Amino acid sequence: MQRFACELRKLRAEAGGITYRVLADRAGYSITTLSQAAAGEQLPTLPVVLAYARACGGDPLEWAARWTEAVEEVAAASDPATDDTGTESPYKGLARFETGDHGRFFGRDKLTADLLELLRHRRFVAVFGPSGSGKSSLLRAGLVPSLQHTREPGLRPAAIRILTPGERPARTHAHVFDPSDTESGAGDAGADTFVIVDQFEEIFTLCQDPTERARFLSLLLAACRPENRLRVLIVVRADFYGRCAEDRDLTDALRDAHLLVGPMSREELREAIVKPATMAGLTVERTLTTRLIEEVVDAPGGLPLLSHVLLETWRRRRGKTLTVTGFEAAGGLAGAIAKTADDVHSHFTQDQARTARRLLLRLVTPGDGTPDTRRPTRHTELYDIGGEETDQVLDALTRARLLTLDDGTVDLAHETLLTAWPRLRGWIQQDRERLRLHRKLTEAARAWEELGRDSGALYRGTRLTAAEKRFDAHRADLTELEHTFLTTSIAARRQEEDAATRTTRRLHRLRAGLSALAVLALLAGVIAWRQSESEDQERLRTEARRVAALAESLRATDPVTAVRLSIAAWNLVDLPETRSALMSAAVQKEQDAFTDPATEPEAVRYLSRDGRTLISVTARRVTTWDIGAHRRSASFPGLGTHLAHVGVLSPDTRALTLLGEDGAVQMWDVRAGRVAGGSLPADDGGEISPSGRILVLYRTAGPRATVQLRDMKTRQVLLERHMEDRLPDIGSDKLYDVSDFFEQQLFKQRRMTSYPLPDAQVSADDRLMALCLPGARLEVWNIARGRKLPTPWAPVTTARNCADEDFQFAADSRRLVLRSPAGIRTWDIASGRELPRIRHDGLKGLAFSPDGRFIAATDADEILLWRTDAPAAPVFRYSLSDEVVSELRLDMGERRIRYFADRSQTVVRSLSLDGVVDSRWQNRPGVSAAFSPDAGALAFARRDTGTGGADIQLRETHGGRSAVDLPPAPCPSPADAPRPPVPCPVHMAFRQDGRVLAYDISHPTTSVPPEKVHLWDVGARRITGSLTVTRYDSTIPGAQGPAVNGIVFHPDGRTLLVSRIPKDEFIEYWNIRRGKKTREIAAGGETLSVKPGGGILATNHGQFLDLRNGRLTRRTLTTGTTTTVAYSPDARYLAAGDESGGVTVWDGDAHLPLAVLPPPPTRESQPRYVSALAFSPDGRTLAAAGMDGTLRLWDVYSSRQLGSALPTTGTAVLAVAFGSDNRTLYTSSAHVPLQLYDIAPEHTAAQACKRAGTGLTRTQWHTYIHGAPYRQTC
Repeated sequence: MQRFACELRKLRAEAGGITYRVLADRAGYSITTLSQAAAGEQLPTLPVVLAYARACGGDPLEWAARWTEAVEEVAAASDPATDDTGTESPYKGLARFETGDHGRFFGRDKLTADLLELLRHRRFVAVFGPSGSGKSSLLRAGLVPSLQHTREPGLRPAAIRILTPGERPARTHAHVFDPSDTESGAGDAGADTFVIVDQFEEIFTLCQDPTERARFLSLLLAACRPENRLRVLIVVRADFYGRCAEDRDLTDALRDAHLLVGPMSREELREAIVKPATMAGLTVERTLTTRLIEEVVDAPGGLPLLSHVLLETWRRRRGKTLTVTGFEAAGGLAGAIAKTADDVHSHFTQDQARTARRLLLRLVTPGDGTPDTRRPTRHTELYDIGGEETDQVLDALTRARLLTLDDGTVDLAHETLLTAWPRLRGWIQQDRERLRLHRKLTEAARAWEELGRDSGALYRGTRLTAAEKRFDAHRADLTELEHTFLTTSIAARRQEEDAATRTTRRLHRLRAGLSALAVLALLAGVIAWRQSESEDQERLRTEARRVAALAESLRATDPVTAVRLSIAAWNLVDLPETRSALMSAAVQKEQDAFTDPATEPEAVRYLSRDGRTLISVTARRVTTWDIGAHRRSASFPGLGTHLAHVGVLSPDTRALTLLGEDGAVQMWDVRAGRVAGGSLPADDGGEISPSGRILVLYRTAGPRATVQLRDMKTRQVLLERHMEDRLPDIGSDKLYDVSDFFEQQLFKQRRMTSYPLPDAQVSADDRLMALCLPGARLEVWNIARGRKLPTPWAPVTTARNCADEDFQFAADSRRLVLRSPAGIRTWDIASGRELPRIRHDGLKGLAFSPDGRFIAATDADEILLWRTDAPAAPVFRYSLSDEVVSELRLDMGERRIRYFADRSQTVVRSLSLDGVVDSRWQNRPGVSAAFSPDAGALAFARRDTGTGGADIQLRETHGGRSAVDLPPAPCPSPADAPRPPVPCPVHMAFRQDGRVLAYDISHPTTSVPPEKVHLWDVGARRITGSLTVTRYDSTIPGAQGPAVNGIVFHPDGRTLLVSRIPKDEFIEYWNIRRGKKTREIAAGGETLSVKPGGGILATNHGQFLDLRNGRLTRRTLTTGTTTTVAYSPDARYLAAGDESGGVTVWDGDAHLPLAVLPPPPTRESQPRYVSALAFSPDGRTLAAAGMDGTLRLWDVYSSRQLGSALPTTGTAVLAVAFGSDNRTLYTSSAHVPLQLYDIAPEHTAAQACKRAGTGLTRTQWHTYIHGAPYRQTC
C-alpha cells in the first residue's frame, strides 16, 4: 500500500508538482480524497486512481493494472486464510449452507416460517424456485434446525433424512422410505420421519429410465400415508414445473402444497450481507452494502453470486472491514466467479488444463430445451479419465470452492458456475451434442455392466455408428467401462457382420430358401430404413438447433448472415428453437454491418448526413460506398500529402477542410482532387454548417479571439465576432477537458492551439448562430443582420460545453438544444420558453430527424431514440456490447440508425426502426383499450384533458365499417369539489359474444352519484341501456362508498360483475335487464378474467371466485405484485403478470405453477410491469406486453421466448389479442391505437428474406450447415 502511494506521489511530481487544488479541478474529486489516495493510509478505489492518473497525464490502463496488483498484495498480507491463522470466513461462497451453518444463515426467517406452516397441514410439500434462489440452503440451514429445535408435537421429527435422487433413485433410496429404519431414540415416539429430496429435478436430468422414475415417484407418494409416519418435502428447480405436471398423481399431491421461493427483499439482503460479518467481528462498508443490494435485488439467481463475491471480498478485506476496493478487486458481482475460476485455471499446466476440461464437462448434464444442470459424479469415475493429474486439479478447484467433494462424490459447488464462468460455458456450448451422446453412452455402459455384460445390451445400428463417429477422436474422455462397452459393441458388430456374410453364402447355396431370404431381407430393409429415417430426423433436429444457436451468436457482428442462418434453421426443422431464431431474424434491430475494404491505417472515414454513404479518404484515393448495397458508388483522386491535414467533410460530400500548420484553412474539392481557392486565416481550424453553405473559422492566437462566418462559394464574410479577453494557451503541463467520445471529432475541426476554446453552431436554415464562450451566457446571433439576440433565458456555458459541442440547433432551426450531464434541455428560441426535458444521464452524440420529431443519442451502454413530443421515455433502445459509437446518423426515410462502431471507424452498423416509427402516432395518448373476444373489434379511450372525461371510439380491427365515437363519459366529481388530483380511470369490457360493450369512467376513489355503466350495442351502434352502480358507505349513513376499479360480464351474459377498490373491496352482481344489484362478495381486482367454460372468476389480487356457488379461494400468483391475469381459450393455463415484468404460468385450476417467464431487461425510470396478456386460440403462444412498450411472445409448451421482443412505438401497451387464425396479433398502445403483427412462420420467413435480400448461397450453405443437402430458402 505504501509503495503504491509512493508511486502516485511520484506521478504528481513528474507532472510538474501541480497543486492538489488544480488536481481536484481536473480529476473531479475533492482535495481530501486525492490527498488521502497518495497518503498510504488506505488503498483508494479504482475510479479515484484512474482520475488521479488522467489528471497527471498517466496511462489509465497501466494504472489500473498497478492498482489491481496493489490490491492483491494487500489481500495477501491481510488474509488470515493465507497465513495459516485458521480464521474461517463468515461467508460460504458457492457452497450451500449446511445444518451447522444455522448461526450465520440470515434473511430467510419469513420463508422458513411459511414452510413450517405448510408442513403443519400437509404430509407432502414441494418447494419451487429458480436456480440460485437458495433452496438447498433454506432447507439445511433454515428448515432442518427449526424442526430439530421445535417443541411442537406435530413437527418434532423422529428423524430427518436428506437425499438427492441421482441416476437410480428408487434402487438407491428405497430403504429411506421404510419407517422402521428410524434410529432408536432419534426422536419422539410416534413422531414422523421427514424425508427431504433435494434437487428433485435429477429424476428428469440424471435418471433416464422411465420405469425407475415411476417407481421412485410411487415410493414418494405412498410414503405420505399417515400410517407410514413419513413426511416428504421435495425441492425442485422452477424450470421443471412443467415436468412435474406430467405425472397425474404427483400433480394431485402438489395441489395447494407448494411454496415458491422468490428473491430476497432489500432488508433480507441487508441481513444476509451484514449479520455474518458482525458475528465474526467484522464490518461492511455502508457504500458496499448499498451497492451489493442494488446489484442483487433484481438479478435473477443473484444469491450465489452475492455469496461468492462476499467471500472473495472477505479474502481482500482491509483489517476488519470489507471494502468497495476489495469488492472491485474481486471482479464485482458479475465477474467474481469468473475471476476466481480463471485464476485457478491460469495456474494449471497444459496437461492439467486438459484434465480440468474433461473433469468439469463430466460434471454437467446438458439441457435439451431446459437450462444445463449439475451431474454429481463419483471420484473413481473422474480418476478414470483424469489419470495422475486428477487429484491436483480437483484439489485446486475444491480449495477455490468451485467444486465440492462429499463422501466420494464430486459436484459443482453451484449451478451458477455453468453460466457465470464464460470459459466453462464456452466448453459446454462447443461440445453440447457430444455431451448429450456421452451421457447416453455412460447410462448404456452401466446398464450393460449391471446385466452381467449381456451382449443384448450392447449398442447397435445408428446408435453405435453415431457413438463411434463422435468418440473416435475423444477416446481419452471415456472411462474404462465406457471404452470397453464401445469397443465390445464394435467387435460384436464385426462378428455379426461376419456371421451374416457366412449365412448369406450358405443361403445362396440353398435355392429353396431364396424366396424366404428375399422376404426377410425386405422386412429387415424396411425396419432399418425406418430406424435410419428416425435417426436422420434426430440428426437434422440437432443440426437445426446448432444453426439457430449460431445465428443468435452472429446477430450483432454479422446481421445479414444471422438472418439467413435463421431462415435456414427453420427450413431444416420447425422447432421452438428454430421458430424463435426465425422470429428474431424478422424483427432484430441489427440490420447490417459494412466494413470499409480500405486497409490503410492512415485512412480517414466519414458518414454522409443520412448515413447511407461511407466516404473513405486515403492518400491514393477517395472512395464512396453505398452502405445498403455494399458496393462502391464513386472513386476520386486521393489527397496525397494533404491527408495529414484533413478536417471535416461538407454535408454534400463535395468538399473537405484542410487545417494547415501555417494557421490557415483550405478547401479540398473531392471530385476534382485538388485544393480549391486560396487559404483563409484560421489558426484554430474551421468547420462547415449543416447546410454546407457557410464556413465557420476560428482564430484564437494573438490578443483577440475571433469567430468568423464566410460564404462557402464567394468567401465573403457574413459575420465576425471578436472576443476581447484573450483565451489562455495550452501549456505542456496542462490538460484540456474533452471527453473521449468527442476528442476524435474535435481534432478534425480544430488545431487546439488554445483552451478553453469557443464554439459556434449554425442553424440548418443559415439564419442563426449560437456562440459558446466558456464562462459566459450562450449567445444567439442573427447572421444576416449581424445582431445578437436577447437571450436572458440561455444558460451559462462551460469549457466542456464548448469543446463537446453540447449546444446544437434542432433540425427546424426554431429550437436550441443543450446536452447536459442529466439529459437534454430544449428552448424555443423565439419565446425563450424551455420545453419538456429528456432526462437521461451520460448522453453523447445527438442526431436529429429532418422534421425535428425524433432525437437519437447514445450513452455508455445503449443507443436511444426519443420522440420530441413525448420525451418522458425513449421509444427505442439498443444495447451496445463494448462498442465505441461515433458519427450517429438518423435516416427517417429508410427508418435506420447508422453509426461507426469502433475507434478506427472501419465498421458501419445499421439498426432498423421498422415498427418503432409509426405514421399512425397520435399525440393525445389513450388511457384504456379492450379487444372483443374474437379480436374483431377494439374499444379505445382517450382522456379529455379539458373536462377530465373520456372520449371512446369503437373500430373494427380488420377494416370494414368506419370507426364510431361513443357518447362521451364525464369524469364524476362531488358537488362543489375540485377535479380530483389524479385522472379518472376508464373501464371497458365486451360481453363473451362480442355484441355488447360495457364502459364507465369513475372517480379515482369515491363512488360519486350517479355512477353509471353504459351498455353499447356493437351491431346497432347505439346505447341500449345503463346501470346506476352508485355505492354508499355501509357504516356512515349518506357517505359515498369506494369507486369501481374493474368490470367484466358474467358467463350468462345477463349479469355484469362490478369490482370496487380495495379500501372496501367487493364484487357486485348487477342484473342488466332489471338494473338491480342481486349479490355481492368480498373480493375484487383491477383485472378480472373469467375462465372459459369453468364458471371461475380470477382477479389480479389472487382471488378465485366460483360464480356458481360464491365460494372464494385465494392464492399467491406471482412473487411480487400481480398486475394482470388471463386464461387460455381452452382453460388449460392461467398466466399472471407482475410488477417486475415477469409472468408465471399456472395450470388452469391455478394449483400448480408450470413456468416462470423472466422479466425483460431493467430500464431505468420506466415502469415495466406487465400491462396485458393474451393466449392464442390454440393455446400454444402467449403474448405479454408491458407499460414500457415491451411486447414478447412465448411458446407455452417449452416456456421459450419466441425471438426478440417485437418492435413497438415504445409507449405503454394497453391491450393485446390474437386473431382467430392464430397468426395475427393485435396490440393497442397509448399513442398508436391499433397495430397488427402477422406472426405466422411463413410470413415471418418472407419478412426475414426481404431483410436479407437472399437466402444462403450454395457455398455458404456448405460452409455453415453439415449433414443436410442444399435447399433454396428465399
